[in-house]
Amino acid sequence: MIIPKKIPTTSGRTVYTVPAEIRDEFLAEAKRKGVQILEEVGEFYVADTGSADLVWATDVSFRAFVFEIPSIAHGAKNLRALTGQKTYWQLLEGNQHRRATLISEALGEREMESFSYAKVPLPKRGLGDGTGTINAAFFLLTTNLGVAMLDSVARFPGAAIPLREEKVGPPSRAYLKLWEAFARIGDYPLPGARVLDLGSCPGGWTWALAKLGCEVLSMDGAPLEPAVEAMPGVTFKKGDAFKLTPAEATAHFGGKPIDWIFSDMICEPARLVTLLTTWIESGVCGRFIISVKFKGEADQAAIDALAALPGGTLRHLRQNKHELTWIKVPHESSVPHP
Repeated sequence: MIIPKKIPTTSGRTVYTVPAEIRDEFLAEAKRKGVQILEEVGEFYVADTGSADLVWATDVSFRAFVFEIPSIAHGAKNLRALTGQKTYWQLLEGNQHRRATLISEALGEREMESFSYAKVPLPKRGLGDGTGTINAAFFLLTTNLGVAMLDSVARFPGAAIPLREEKVGPPSRAYLKLWEAFARIGDYPLPGARVLDLGSCPGGWTWALAKLGCEVLSMDGAPLEPAVEAMPGVTFKKGDAFKLTPAEATAHFGGKPIDWIFSDMICEPARLVTLLTTWIESGVCGRFIISVKFKGEADQAAIDALAALPGGTLRHLRQNKHELTWIKVPHESSVPHP
């Protein structure tokens, strides 16, 4: 970890969260977009306020502040003063872990319990509970300085999402990517939702969607795991997912629109641009979560084309490897909040 020397206190900054395995892609994008990295502390990269969004950052806080820590109590007080309202403070792994833990305890925080989308309803904390409470996070730079992260693109600052793995049922761990996406956007399909899972073999995402009670049309040239195909609500169609037309898909659901379209298939990213353009222009669905996978060097032309698709965003998820995820959802969540 690099001990910071350049950051004045009380200054506004942009903080990027970047897992080690995508550091090279992130730094290349930062250079290309003219983002100057001031400091690196673990997986956090600090830049000037107003710096550009970078898709290879797992989270971006556009309103981050350096705060002073003259004592544990004063450090907690200074954090509270930054928001001025009820806040869930997430402790992230920076420097001075023991001191940071004491500050977290002084804030009255406790570690958030892990959760699973295999069982709903979900715990409210950190998931947008409709009470006006905001989510924020902090980590320490030195004994006397810390960084507070506000207004993150992820609903869990630092993308520190405590997902609980399901050991029995899913045919792969790919469902964790889908769960992370749900947690980040604060939305997920409700029971009875009509959904497509394109390129679904061996069935990790189909399994996760069936567990939510969805009506799933699952399509791939290779078969699903038999236990997944047998789940209530799952219909498997063998074939090329790129050849499925919007008209054929809606006909499967009795002519009704599709609530969500999902895909975690391996394909050239440029092909996804054409596929998504077709589905967006059809108007049959407004919610998409699509994995974008790269072999070797990332296809920058495809990334730019995907980023330009209307209403969507690209982001690296913590559960991704050398991948990005394209997400398009309306501002209104389909999940009711109290």
